[in-house]
Amino acid sequence: MCINKCHFQDNKNKKRGLATSPQQFHPTISVLLRSKQMHMKFIRRILPGLIFFISWQVVAQPEQYNQACMLHIKLKDGQNQAVPSFVVRLTDKANNRTLDILSDKTGKLEIPVEAGHAYTVKDYGGNFLGDISIPQRPTAPLIKTIIVSKPASFAEKPYDTVVQQSGNTPVLGNTTEADITIKVLDLDLHPQKDLVVRLVCDKYLKVWVSITDGDGAAHFRVLIGGDYNLGIQESENLRTFKVPAVAGYALTAEVPYHPTNITERIKNDTVYQEFIPEKRATFSRAFLEVTVKDYERLPLPDEDVFLDVAGKPTVYAAKTDQQGKAYFLLPYGFDYSINLTYERDIFPLNYPLKEGVMLENEAFISYRGTAKIREFFKNARRDQHGFVTEFMPVEVKKIGFDPSNVQITKHGYLVNFPAKSETPTPAILENGDVIQGGGYYSREVYSFKSKTGLFNWGLELSDNGVSASVCDENFLVITTESCTLYAIDAGTGELAWSKWLGPSLNSTPTVADGKCMWYIPRSSINISLKRTALK
Repeated sequence: MCINKCHFQDNKNKKRGLATSPQQFHPTISVLLRSKQMHMKFIRRILPGLIFFISWQVVAQPEQYNQACMLHIKLKDGQNQAVPSFVVRLTDKANNRTLDILSDKTGKLEIPVEAGHAYTVKDYGGNFLGDISIPQRPTAPLIKTIIVSKPASFAEKPYDTVVQQSGNTPVLGNTTEADITIKVLDLDLHPQKDLVVRLVCDKYLKVWVSITDGDGAAHFRVLIGGDYNLGIQESENLRTFKVPAVAGYALTAEVPYHPTNITERIKNDTVYQEFIPEKRATFSRAFLEVTVKDYERLPLPDEDVFLDVAGKPTVYAAKTDQQGKAYFLLPYGFDYSINLTYERDIFPLNYPLKEGVMLENEAFISYRGTAKIREFFKNARRDQHGFVTEFMPVEVKKIGFDPSNVQITKHGYLVNFPAKSETPTPAILENGDVIQGGGYYSREVYSFKSKTGLFNWGLELSDNGVSASVCDENFLVITTESCTLYAIDAGTGELAWSKWLGPSLNSTPTVADGKCMWYIPRSSINISLKRTALK
């Protein structure tokens, strides 16, 4: 099985000076795969109610109800076209304070200024663009058009970091800044001390940083008229605060937050999650518990479990403990797939980044066991042609089907399968029964009446990746991606026999002259054709 991956890099976070470290993973994948059983519990309640913080407590108080003095600048090039994403530096001549601001996509800037002050305007490269004087009592909007001769001559400006001290108090007469207090509480609503809190403003190209005090409060003084993205510890973009252009504006927000406590070791492209003290989700990572057992329902300890990250060359790895459990804390915003040593692409996982949502999943997998598979091939008999295969049987289980998943239509009926993944081509028997696999990520195969959609029987196989069905002499012959060939009584759903074949199977078997034939990939260009008696 080939898994294509592409390189990913967060350029915005890199520009802000935040850590980004995409890893690379190029595993050697054995074709000797083994069967699996899998189901997911998608959202588990981890508090008395689902962790949806529907309302964040925010208190905003403008101490002075007067609109701040705002300067509006329009940037144009020599062809009278707007100049977007251009950095302008404004310097107050009275106190030599500077302010960098980024123009929006229409080439406009909105800057808080002090009435009665004069300013020098330059670009990021230090080139003079003009002087602007602000009236003591403006009676009309302050609008200025500036022509930029060389708008693309300078590199992007990195974000400045402003470290704030705890216990800030409003400054009397301050008309360009606002006071923001972020109170960080744990999931039990207790204050959290000594956490790093950030407010990031793309407009002003700044990151304000503060540390929570004994009351869990981090204090900030920021520029008015901007949008501020909240980050706490390793988490980014938890919430956006809009600070209006109002003099004396103050805001207090209570933010629930649970930090990520984990021991990780990174080697090449693999992140080894070696210790997770708290078995629960955090604000930056979803929690996954994977349980691996053998076919006798006994835990399999010391099994390697891997989580491939879709679209990134990164893999998260952990080992099962004595109870057969492996634990993961996985960053939100990515899709993952579960893998074992001799199993690939067992089940997909999706952890979208949603404000105020924490997700916990459980995965259950039945597996023959890496040690047993290696021992089987180590001791397998060989002759001059290679392995003399001694097949191992695999059991199945009878299952039902929810009739509400069959919808009668004007011209027939629709069947909705629980796995909601790609399904193979159905088979039609002479008596009109329809045989259909439940989808690639399922282990089910079903029989329905072709004209009515009524359910006949269902089987849960030991493997997923169910192939299309082949029927002969009232036998249903089917393979699964993880190595097993089944012969099933098509009328009753009773298992006639099954054979674990060893390598991965990615095609449909065929039947001729009472014999079943299939192929096993040896390499990318060769196949091995095998056959066995159908009865």
